[in-house]
Amino acid sequence: MFNHKPFNAPIVARVLISTAVALISTGIAHTALSPTPAQAWVQTTTCGESLECTIDEPPHPTHWETPCVAFHLNKDSTSDIPDLDAVVKIVRDSIQAWNIPQKSSLTAHYSGLTNEDRIGFNPYTKRNANIIVFRDDNWRESRAIMALTTVTQHKNTGEIFDADIEINSQYYPYGIVATDGPQVVDLQNTLTHELGHAFGIAHSDVASATMFPYSGTGDTSLTSLDADDIAAIATIYPTSKLSCKFTDDFFEAPPFAMDERPPSSDACTAAPSTAATRAPSPLLFATLTALAFAFTRRRFDRQPK
Repeated sequence: MFNHKPFNAPIVARVLISTAVALISTGIAHTALSPTPAQAWVQTTTCGESLECTIDEPPHPTHWETPCVAFHLNKDSTSDIPDLDAVVKIVRDSIQAWNIPQKSSLTAHYSGLTNEDRIGFNPYTKRNANIIVFRDDNWRESRAIMALTTVTQHKNTGEIFDADIEINSQYYPYGIVATDGPQVVDLQNTLTHELGHAFGIAHSDVASATMFPYSGTGDTSLTSLDADDIAAIATIYPTSKLSCKFTDDFFEAPPFAMDERPPSSDACTAAPSTAATRAPSPLLFATLTALAFAFTRRRFDRQPK
């Protein structure tokens, strides 16, 4: 049974912070680059505002160092839209909305299905994936939250290593407004917005922008990028001659926990990481090898109007 919320329910990004010797943090949302007066987009940073910076800790803009970003969809999808092919098409279209080669070097890609449903990043292995997962019956956050995006980043540089998106399909009736009618929450509308967070963009106060924080049933206004969103992606990821190569396959969830050191066969080596399985440098892995992780959860929240 869905607990339907008013139209102006907030789309919220979850914030998780790792305190592993201040090397990696997991989070989203804070002001970074300063837009011109005609723009209101905001780049997320490693700390600041709701996530207080420690002494001598400057905020760093979050970004993908190599802007070739692949996503996998959890194979269980959602009972709200029984046709898996339809969901895959929505995922593809939502991702494609952010690819603007004339303006930006960012190249986002759908790489296939996965049985991974865990949120987070294991720094001990190169076997990580950016996932999109529906929570049909095990949503553990506030019912008012339509979706959550968790980003893992390097605290000292802002480099993003992983981004995972959770869709609250337990308490919201997701669907396709064009065919199901205005009583559903349009999946592409929500997913396109959440992907913006995955690329390092926070909320905008421009009502026509994809990154505007409020949405609800019947709304499809976030599916197409506004000039404000395009300005953000073009500034954070300017055009370049970079060429991205992706491997499309089923991502098998590793048999070990997110904070567990895997067997030697799965451990990270000096081999370069792929676009679909971003990993920090070998030096960072070596540093983290002797460390334990302590996670605290913080949320960047916006209340309904």
